[in-house]
Parts: sequence; C-alpha cells; structure tokens
Amino acid sequence: MNTQYERARSALPLPQLMRLLGVPKDSIRANDGDVRCPWHHRHRHNDQKKSCSIYRNMTRIHCFVCGYNYDVVHFVAAWRKSSEKEAYGFFMKNAEGRRIAVQDEKYTESEQGLALPQVWDPTPTDLEVIASLRQIDVGALQMTVSLGILRRAKVCTEPSWLLTDSAGCVAEGRTLSGAWYPAFGSLSERKAHTIRGSKKAWPVGSALLQQHPFITSVMLLEGGPDLLAAYHFLLRFGFRNVLPVAMLGANAGRHGIDPRALQLFRGKHVRIYPHNDSSGLDGLIKWLPQLKKAGCKVSRASFAGITRPDGTPANDLNDLTSRLPGSHEPYRFLFI
Repeated sequence: MNTQYERARSALPLPQLMRLLGVPKDSIRANDGDVRCPWHHRHRHNDQKKSCSIYRNMTRIHCFVCGYNYDVVHFVAAWRKSSEKEAYGFFMKNAEGRRIAVQDEKYTESEQGLALPQVWDPTPTDLEVIASLRQIDVGALQMTVSLGILRRAKVCTEPSWLLTDSAGCVAEGRTLSGAWYPAFGSLSERKAHTIRGSKKAWPVGSALLQQHPFITSVMLLEGGPDLLAAYHFLLRFGFRNVLPVAMLGANAGRHGIDPRALQLFRGKHVRIYPHNDSSGLDGLIKWLPQLKKAGCKVSRASFAGITRPDGTPANDLNDLTSRLPGSHEPYRFLFI
C-alpha cells in the first residue's frame, strides 16, 4: 500500500466518502460498528437489519449476508459502477480536496451534514441538453465534468444537473428539463435546489485551487449558470491559469466567503462578477473587503450598459453566451 494512498484514507475515511457518494444515512456511522447494508435490496426478503460492519479504522465495510468486503476504492467502484482505476482516481481526487475540509474542526459538523444524493457523470446526451438550454459550449461542460464540478443526480425525484466540488461543502441542482422544481414535501416550487446541509459560504470550485497551485487568477461568480458560462468564455478566448468559482444558493450575495477559501485565494487576482441587481451589489459589498484583507488583488466586472444579442439588458454572464461561435469578441473586456 503506497504512502499517498494511506494518507488519502486518513483524510477521507469511509463514512465521509459514503456521504459524498450519497449513500443512505442508515448505512453510515461515524465510528467502527454495524450498519444496514448499502445493497440491502439484494438480500433475500430485502433485509432491513444491520448486517454490515464498518471496521479497520473506518477504511473497510463487510456485509455478512451478501459477503461483500470492500475497502474505500472497491466501494467507490461498486457504488458508482465504475472500473477500479476510475474509482481510485475519483477517491484520490476527493481525498485531496477533503484536506481543506479537515483543516478547521469547527466546520466538521456542517460538512458531514451535506445530504448529497447519489451522483454520477452526465452522459453525452445530458451535456447536449444542458448546452442547448444554457447556450453553453459542450466542450466547456466536458471541462467541468473532468474537474468533478458538474454531476448528474436525482434531486427531489427530478433528473438534475448538480454543481459541487471535492471539498463536499455545498451542492446545488437544477432540472435537466429547465423547468422549476415542483413543490416537494415542505419545499415550495423553486428554480434551483440547494442540497440540505450545504455551507453557502463555500464558493464551489475552490477546492481545485489546492490541486492546481499554478492558478493565478480567480473569477468569483454568483450562481451555477454563471459558473458554466465562465468555462464557456474561457474556452472561447483560450485563457489559461484562470479558475471560475461561484457562490451558490438563493441570495448568494448576502453570504460572506468561507475563511478557508480566502486562504486559497491569497495572493491571487480575484475578479468579481456580480449580477446587475441588488443581490449582486450585496455580494460586491460583502466580498470586496474580505478579499482585500486576505491579500488578494481585486477587480470588478460590470454588466451595466451591456446588452444581449437580442438587445435586452444583460444581468449576468450567462445572458451573454447566446452569441454564435466566433462572435464573442465584444465581451472580451469583461475577463481577466
């Protein structure tokens, strides 16, 4: 067993990994002991008992009914129905990102509470659907998938695309159809669904800064569609060493930036892309002093006075993606 893998298993033990994968709560526990088998439906009579054990310092799970005996990588492969090579890559990438999440113990409870549904990579058809609805280049969406930001899931029973990152702090879904989520349980109708337990102060995508220290510039955006739009424009203009991150959830501008993300931003050029509305102004007022105090060079992109191709005022970055390929040059000045 290599040392890097051993460190990864310590950074991301099986219970936290299971939460990240969306395993049901009754199959997870925070210490060694018995749980319900994650694959209980395979048991005779749909066994409801605690027939599994998590053991070896929370690095292995064994079911006494179906005989499955997995370490962390084999569990990822079985749960995601992927190859062991793909599972190893997924685990190592997420374990590295988790190092951010364990540096400050006061955040442990909220991060463990992220009720992430079972996720998988979007299919090519999924990407085509998202690209059509949002006027985003498919190649840009493929970039977000390869970085572990764009995922596919069922949210409130609706097929959805999901934005999250390897820190496991926040996730937000939108329906693949583009329709609003209907009322569900105690939840009212809504256009986006922030996953329960999300820490809205964490800019999704920030975990990549630890994995890619060569990044010199950060685009700080408001909302999931703008995050995808940023990758669209970066691909169009061929910018390098730039990382888009986004604050998610309703009234994103009212949330300050997580102190650990600020540490990752330190010394970098951060360009803020606030929406051209009151929420965007809230974000600018909130984030600007935080970033300056963290030692960042800060600038602002403004959508005031900019119109979409149809002549209507632009409110955000996703409003500008509908130009035909090759005709985005009028918007180059918005970027770092």
